[in-house]
Amino acid sequence: MGAPERADENLIPDFHWNDDPDWFPVGDYMHLDCHYQLLADNLMDLSHEAYVHRGTIGTDAVSETPAMARLDGEHVTVERIMPGCPAPPFYQKLKGYDGAIDRMHRIHFDPPATIMIESKSTPTASAEPDDGLEYRVLCAITPESELSTHFFWAVPRNFNPERPVTEMMYQGSKAVFEEDIDVLNRQQEVLNRVATGSDWRNIHSDAGSVYARRVIEKLLTTEAQAD
Repeated sequence: MGAPERADENLIPDFHWNDDPDWFPVGDYMHLDCHYQLLADNLMDLSHEAYVHRGTIGTDAVSETPAMARLDGEHVTVERIMPGCPAPPFYQKLKGYDGAIDRMHRIHFDPPATIMIESKSTPTASAEPDDGLEYRVLCAITPESELSTHFFWAVPRNFNPERPVTEMMYQGSKAVFEEDIDVLNRQQEVLNRVATGSDWRNIHSDAGSVYARRVIEKLLTTEAQAD
């Protein structure tokens, strides 16, 4: 798995929520038949929630609200703030939301392939902190080959530690990722049929994914020159 002497413990991603007694994680492993960067692209641009996850965590607000992407060194951040938007079906089920909510996504990418997503929401105009719904999505992506990927994920939350809610979080998160995997595997099938060197077009919501790819390309170039 590489030269141990070149490993830097300071580069280990901060996934402390999995061990924090105030957070309650669920998690699992999944296998994908696609290039690992397709999964990273998917996680860096959550506008697809409005289409792929409409029955779980997606609403039109996610695709209609612009996201702000920022590159700081090798760290990429993408933030989307959605005030006064409808609660998605899964949130209604978890917290009983029946009106508008204020919702926020903040995505963090660190090379080579770890992504942490902050997700927060609360009923619009609510002053009660217990009304809020907050969780993290922790993603560790490992390439298996050019066309296959190992995906390790965890979703810790800071509300309601009861077992039924834990099971709901696990099943709901698993269902969302299975929807993603179906799309990504099919996307890879399409790419396999497209000629190499095709002219791709990026849109505004791709900014975070583009930054992440640039970071990886720079690191690969540096590594190749060093070797």
